[in-house]
Amino acid sequence: MNSSLLLAVIFVSIGCSQALFCYKCAGSICHSPITTEKDEVYITQCSGVCYHQTLYQFSKETITRGCYNTKTDCVPGCFGKGEHQLCERCCEKNLCNGASYAIGSLPVLLFGWFLVRILAP
Repeated sequence: MNSSLLLAVIFVSIGCSQALFCYKCAGSICHSPITTEKDEVYITQCSGVCYHQTLYQFSKETITRGCYNTKTDCVPGCFGKGEHQLCERCCEKNLCNGASYAIGSLPVLLFGWFLVRILAP
């Protein structure tokens, strides 16, 4: 029950706040579908942009998700060639560096409100 209340508070905070929230993780735990139920996946507050990087190295794929504190740190696109390539995309919506782009803030706010109403005494 406490984790449900915490989740509701996070959703309400995401919908009401000016701050940006991003997933933060690295390695095999970061592969889609992304979920914070995994111990090494976090939601972090960000003052810049969220990023999603994929490193392709000898037919192996390593994913990293996180936050750049300034927009200029982001260099979107793919770099390298052959068996070694790094691809990066950046975004400016809450949790947009997950498996798919995040839903708009109004649906998130409404969902958070709904959870709070259900869990309130």
